[in-house]
Amino acid sequence: MSAPGLPTWLAREIEVIRALGGEFRMESRLGRDCSLEDLRRDFHAVFLAIGAQGSRGLDCLGEELAIPAIDFLGQVAGGVSPRTGTEVVVFGGGNTAMDAARTAIRLGAGSVRVLYRRTRREMPCLMSEVESAEAEGVVLETLIAPARLARAAGGGFEITCLRMDLGAPDESGRARPVPVPGSEFSLHATCVLAAIGQTVEAGALCAGDLKLSSRGIAVNPLTLATNLEGVFAGGDAVSGADLAVRAVAAGRLAAVSMDQFLAGRRVHGDPEMVTVLMGKMQEEELAEFFRGIEASPRACTPELPVEERVKSFAEVDLGFSDESAQSEAGRCMNCGCWKAGVCSLRQLATEYGADPARFAGARRRFHRDSAHPEIVFESGKCILCGACVAAAAGVGEGLGLAIVGRGFEATVAVPLRGTMIEALPSAARLVAEVCPTGAFSVKTNGNGGCSHGTC
Repeated sequence: MSAPGLPTWLAREIEVIRALGGEFRMESRLGRDCSLEDLRRDFHAVFLAIGAQGSRGLDCLGEELAIPAIDFLGQVAGGVSPRTGTEVVVFGGGNTAMDAARTAIRLGAGSVRVLYRRTRREMPCLMSEVESAEAEGVVLETLIAPARLARAAGGGFEITCLRMDLGAPDESGRARPVPVPGSEFSLHATCVLAAIGQTVEAGALCAGDLKLSSRGIAVNPLTLATNLEGVFAGGDAVSGADLAVRAVAAGRLAAVSMDQFLAGRRVHGDPEMVTVLMGKMQEEELAEFFRGIEASPRACTPELPVEERVKSFAEVDLGFSDESAQSEAGRCMNCGCWKAGVCSLRQLATEYGADPARFAGARRRFHRDSAHPEIVFESGKCILCGACVAAAAGVGEGLGLAIVGRGFEATVAVPLRGTMIEALPSAARLVAEVCPTGAFSVKTNGNGGCSHGTC
């Protein structure tokens, strides 16, 4: 599998999949070159990740005259420069709308307006995208919806719009936009782009009795299994247009479920990991947590000057310098447990279905000992397994560690009220490695260690 201009990182990812035994059949379209029934006949398990390639219409008279923003952006990415004319109107409020508007500016449009039926606060796009678009000359107008789109006598399009107001909440709990009586107005455009949303092109799937939902393919959310045995689906094909990272997560969940299915086990997906929170911290605990943390402003990402970026498709965000990146990373307060992903106690609790709240006792106080140059000790995470005590004793240097106290108050500590440096002059990293819960953690880049987050 190869393609001209394929990014190096993507080519490497593909080669890894090929090396693992993956086979690629390019230029094969579901519904044209094969059917879902063909796939079910030839393979024991099928995962549908066809995305949401279709575009929603403007839901008004003449909507077919608008160009889908996804198609518009696809043409530009493919090296084609669509003719937009001087006046471009974009309907929508998502990132695609902002991308289309900023692209139209770069193609030479003198006037680019984004019209959205809800308020600015309700726009689903990143506000940084809106601000960048406005800096480049895009005009955003909210609480406006299209009513009719028609070709203008002198060329271009005549758009009839309605001003909107917020009415009763809809099924999602948001106020539903309703037209303001007598608020019709018209505007002219040489190009109209529709960025209302994306849909799943499910025509090729309906013939196979696959159950669909209002957003796409219907699945069990815990397993991503469809109503057809051996068929799984995920990503935008299930959720509708969404973030790429969620599609990646869906791929992982589907892989777990398909592995269970192919092995003949009960398909139950990937159970949610047991999570325990430290709870609300007291004033003195917060003081200890924030000790040593210096307030510093967030670093601003350098950007290409507006007058330069509107003339080309060069990267706008120039990225941090090494110094700025290190400084920004140093602002992290480490508010999550560093061992949350590999915590043995958490994994076993998940496997056996343990309920941390079943036998709730007194809340353990937050305490952090970060005096040692290599490790951090948080006694609240200790389960008194004794692994650290044995590891330190095996090295045989320093005071070592011991379990002190009785009952719920028992904890690991340094004998004779010594310091952690006196206890572990050479065994610190070993102790952190054997600790199953993250009570002992290795410091990284001079940070003070993990904190009171999930563990």
